[in-house]
Amino acid sequence: MTTSIAPRLSILVVILASFASCSVLAQDETHHQDADSVADRPIQGVPGLAVLLQTKDGRPDFHFGEMVELKLQYAALQSGRYVRANLNELKGGHSWQWQCEPASQVVNRRINNGDISAKRFYYAKENCGEGFGGGGGGGCDHCRGEDVLGPVPLSYDVLLNNELQFLQPGRYTCRVSTADVATPATSPGEERTAIELVSNPVVIDLNEDPVWSATTLSAARQQFSSAQCLGLPDESARCWDPVNTIRFLDTEESLAELVRLYKGVNKPSWQELLWLGILQSQHPKLARELLEKRMVDPDFTVTTGFLDTLTAMALREDHPDALNEPVPEGETSIYHDQDLELLRNYLRTVGKYLPGKWAATRAQSLETYTRYAGQTFCEDKPLIPSAEVRKVLAAAKRSQH
Repeated sequence: MTTSIAPRLSILVVILASFASCSVLAQDETHHQDADSVADRPIQGVPGLAVLLQTKDGRPDFHFGEMVELKLQYAALQSGRYVRANLNELKGGHSWQWQCEPASQVVNRRINNGDISAKRFYYAKENCGEGFGGGGGGGCDHCRGEDVLGPVPLSYDVLLNNELQFLQPGRYTCRVSTADVATPATSPGEERTAIELVSNPVVIDLNEDPVWSATTLSAARQQFSSAQCLGLPDESARCWDPVNTIRFLDTEESLAELVRLYKGVNKPSWQELLWLGILQSQHPKLARELLEKRMVDPDFTVTTGFLDTLTAMALREDHPDALNEPVPEGETSIYHDQDLELLRNYLRTVGKYLPGKWAATRAQSLETYTRYAGQTFCEDKPLIPSAEVRKVLAAAKRSQH
């Protein structure tokens, strides 16, 4: 977060004043003339209070796959009349909600981060069940003190690619809504109602340029190599930029680079960015094929979560709607048998390549193998026969000497 006096403060004042009549200055009038319906709807707000949105450097044109940086600003004509408050203390409050049109070409990655799992089908058989721990509560991005709003904008830099994934080149009209502003509390514990605000629309043109994509990928590879990203505590900042550049490109070549760099565990934090890029790729079949090859490499750690996702990827190719269909409790899913067969084949591949794993990756991969190999998953025998498991474990043990 940054706070600074905007270079065009007088324009901001005009915009704020215009909210009384539900009108606002456009970032670029020529771009808004034929924009989608988002731009045609009135801005929701109150007089003298606004959420303002613009591209960070003012330009409307980007390459498809380029990082789109926005500047989001809160401003009020009268200082101290409104505050950006802790959501936990507001009735009806919510954090930033992004919307771009055409909506059919946009995926909200805060709602759907691309993570999939076949685990739901392992136990989906009649008269069988296995409980899974529920997801823990998420972090709070507004658990903080209050920020007093005034004519000097309260500014935030936003990487739009983290919020939304654009599926095709083209023109997009975007805005953000939020309900995290209220009047200051007059007494401790006072219940306040959040004020719903909707920003001005911003039009973004995403232009496909394969030459730019290839050049950018090459430069990001070099930047990542120079950053010497080895998992040290102080390296995240310098490693995030090239990793983000690669994952947002979403070409077949950039996907191959993501898989090459991914090691199977989400630590350090930039490894999780690689995984998200793989999960969110628009080349899912290629992602599955590359991961099948990558998991046998000596430096790759195979976890149960990785196998759950890889199995789901394979199942989805044969049955695109399988992961969206409900599994009735106590009934046998039509995908149960195929799901287990896919998992069994993957697990046998893990066992075959255990002896070649590095010591640092073998331990976790071996634990994954033994854990799943001995599971029955609602059948009358283990996933992998005991005699076969003993041979695999013996071979893995010999490789340690």
